[in-house]
Amino acid sequence: ITKSVALIGSNPQTTTIIGQVNRNVINVTANDVTIKGFTITESSIARQDTGILLWFSNRTTITSNIIRNISVAVQLVNSSFCNINQNIITKLQIQSYTYPYPIITGGTAFVSRGSLDNVDARGFCVNNTISANNISYVGSGLYLSSDSHNCTIINNNITRCSETGLSVHLSNNLT
Repeated sequence: ITKSVALIGSNPQTTTIIGQVNRNVINVTANDVTIKGFTITESSIARQDTGILLWFSNRTTITSNIIRNISVAVQLVNSSFCNINQNIITKLQIQSYTYPYPIITGGTAFVSRGSLDNVDARGFCVNNTISANNISYVGSGLYLSSDSHNCTIINNNITRCSETGLSVHLSNNLT
């Protein structure tokens, strides 16, 4: 997605975006994008591909989606003022191995300790909000890497993680 747009599905139970093997499902490089109401699945089970990759994308909203069977559910790279809320993220696997983090915020592409994350923020990712997500059956729930400052993480339900529920690395002023 290279232009500001609202991509809105009618219902995540009936509107599915199926990714191609060895590719991210949705790449966002524009500002002011909304992705709402989809099931996003199957980008790749053999690589570190992402369901939704925000690459230098600001003020983007990802809400009310089901994201499953993907290496990394949501990854923010140098993206700020984004809202990730009310999503269901589950069963993220690669080659029968469940990896750690579903949502990652920060500045650079995020893979930690050789394992994949469900929400990942890397690089300079500031003022992001991650709220009211249900994250289950994953390696790790949330990962905030270096320079993920002034972020709000609230009311997320993170269960059945094989590693950690929340991991924070070199980030400040988190709520």
